[in-house]
Amino acid sequence: MATVSPDASYHSYSGDPEADAANSPQGKEGVADYCRMIVESGLYRIEHKTERIVADRENIVEEGIIKMAYPGEILQFMGHEQAEPGKLYLYQNRLLIIWGFDKQGLVKYED
Repeated sequence: MATVSPDASYHSYSGDPEADAANSPQGKEGVADYCRMIVESGLYRIEHKTERIVADRENIVEEGIIKMAYPGEILQFMGHEQAEPGKLYLYQNRLLIIWGFDKQGLVKYED
């Protein structure tokens, strides 16, 4: 968390306003809580195969395929009744992340 700005503002754009709000932490403490939730819920099994990176003085843009292993318990919580506890389910999609940095080099946003 040493690289996150106190004024960090993360944004998710899935098209689902409720999910976007839950996945868009605000402030350094909000980002810390969000990261803690990812680890504690078992959602930390993530692979992002970066295919392209573009950078300038204030931003890094990263694009590629993301794979996540979702625990069945989390999917049930999300409303997927067919998911079985104790099993992992693969999610795969194309992902583009924009990282913005402040003048001190701290992450101020992730979109």
